[in-house]
Amino acid sequence: MHREKLGADSAMSLKALLENVKSQTERNAIALALQKTGWNRKAAARLLSVSYRSLLYKIERYHMRSSDPEFTFSSLQTADVEEEPEIIRNRNAV
Repeated sequence: MHREKLGADSAMSLKALLENVKSQTERNAIALALQKTGWNRKAAARLLSVSYRSLLYKIERYHMRSSDPEFTFSSLQTADVEEEPEIIRNRNAV
């Protein structure tokens, strides 16, 4: 019985961990697209192959603002945005 409870707890924590990783990855991809486009949200949506409305929803969900330090002009100059996420590279190959 103890093993069943432990298994259920592990599954819940694994589910939470996976959701957290997914959210962070999604936020990072959006941030990269916004940086590359100078916060042009329509261009970023096209780059990510999502609707403009969907991108707006995600920006709000992750509380992203162009005034955040990660999006300032100086951070854009030093940010490592050379490599596109794999999903963007694969989309371009199609």
